[in-house]
Amino acid sequence: MRRDLRACERDAEEATLAQSGASRSDFGAAAPGAGLPSRGETPLQFHDRSAMAERYNRRVESCMTAKGYAQGHPADQAAKPNR
Repeated sequence: MRRDLRACERDAEEATLAQSGASRSDFGAAAPGAGLPSRGETPLQFHDRSAMAERYNRRVESCMTAKGYAQGHPADQAAKPNR
């Protein structure tokens, strides 16, 4: 399961970054400019990062589901009615 999860995470990261036109280096610690302390992300930067995280998580979940995994405890899955 761990191997499948790592593969899904890697694929989801690559796809999410490509879709957003971003790279891994865009998410490193930002160095304060001109000796001024960093004021953190702007609301738009926070929104963009949050939206990317949601897309990434959906891709990982979809990939794992395609590999036959289900979220939650097995007993919970058995209690669900078949659709």
